[in-house]
Amino acid sequence: MNLELVEGFVIPGKQRAALEREDRFHALLATQPGVLAAALFRSWGYPGRYARAVFWESIDALYTVRGSAELEAFFEANPVSAVVNVTRPPEGYELVLEVGAAVRTLAPGMHTATVEWTLERRAGVAAAFEQSRRELFELRQKHMPGFVRNSLYRFLGAPNRYLIAITTQSRLGGQDQEATELQAFVAAHPASAYTSTPLGYNTYEVVKVSRPA
Repeated sequence: MNLELVEGFVIPGKQRAALEREDRFHALLATQPGVLAAALFRSWGYPGRYARAVFWESIDALYTVRGSAELEAFFEANPVSAVVNVTRPPEGYELVLEVGAAVRTLAPGMHTATVEWTLERRAGVAAAFEQSRRELFELRQKHMPGFVRNSLYRFLGAPNRYLIAITTQSRLGGQDQEATELQAFVAAHPASAYTSTPLGYNTYEVVKVSRPA
C-alpha cells in the first residue's frame, strides 16, 4: 500500500468553498482504480490547516490516475490555489508496517497524530528503527486506551525519512506516559539512538473519509 499526503491552509473566508471542493474531489477519487480510501484531517494545533491522505493499492495506480484526463479536467475546473495555500505538496510514501485495524476502519471523529523522523545514514539504523517501532506499536495496541491503528511509512524520495501515524478513538493526550510499559520502552529506545534531527509532531481530527463503492 502507498500513501499520498498533501497539506495546506485554507484561505481566510474560503473554508466553505474549500470543503465543498474537497467533497467533489473525494467523489472523484472514489471512482478511480487503485484508490483504497481518501481521508481529510483537520489540525488541532493550527486553525485552518488541513491534510489529505489518499491510500493507494500501488504507486503505479497513483501515477496512472494523476495522469488521467479526468483528473486534469477536475483541477482545471477546481483550482486548489483559489481556496488553499498548499504548504506540503503531494508526497508519496510506502507502507513499512502497521499494527491494529486496517485502513478501512478509519472514520470521521477519530483522531490521528503523526511523527516525522529523519534517520541517521549509518549502517543498521533503519533496520533497528523499524524493529523498535514494531515493538512499540504492539505495546500501544495492548496498553493505549482507544487504540485503532499505528502505521509506519517510508518516504519514497529519501530512504531515511519516515512518517508514523497513530489513530485512536478519542483525542490523544500523552497516553505513552500513562502506561508503565510504554514509558519504559521509550526510555530504553530514545530518539537519539536513531536521529539527531528534531522530530516533527502534528495532531488531527478525521473529518471525512471516502472509499470506492
